[in-house]
Amino acid sequence: MDLGTPQPSQSPPASSFPPAPATLPLWERTMQRARGAARLGQGAMALAYQQQALALSLRVLQQVPPAGREDDCVAALVVSHLNVADLQAQAAELDAAAHLRCRAYALVQGLLADGRHSPALRQAAVRHSRETLAALFAHVADHGPHPAIAQALASPRRVGLQH
Repeated sequence: MDLGTPQPSQSPPASSFPPAPATLPLWERTMQRARGAARLGQGAMALAYQQQALALSLRVLQQVPPAGREDDCVAALVVSHLNVADLQAQAAELDAAAHLRCRAYALVQGLLADGRHSPALRQAAVRHSRETLAALFAHVADHGPHPAIAQALASPRRVGLQH
């Protein structure tokens, strides 16, 4: 029997399938599963779904966002990062939580600064940059100073926050 060629009764290895396209509806379903798991007290499952949603949000933004859904794409990115960071903070993983909040902030600042993005996407980034900035300040208020947050706040990339 040749083990390198799948037999009719065998399915090919999962790695041979192309990844499913990342879409906002898929992100939304994943977030619903995360909320359901959390309601049932299944913290590890909720975290796994939140992490999956985070990965999806990154992939959604790597594609051209659907017209009219730019704000939803940036919101997915921010919500996913901050939800996972909150779960990490609840698990006393404060360093990981701080770094994830900084990553959300940096990604949104990167969207703002990159002129290749559409005006609608950049405007969405302006709106959500306030939320990521507030998350950094809230982390410091709740858990004390963190060097990564201090570095992020000192970064000259803070643009679009004058509005």
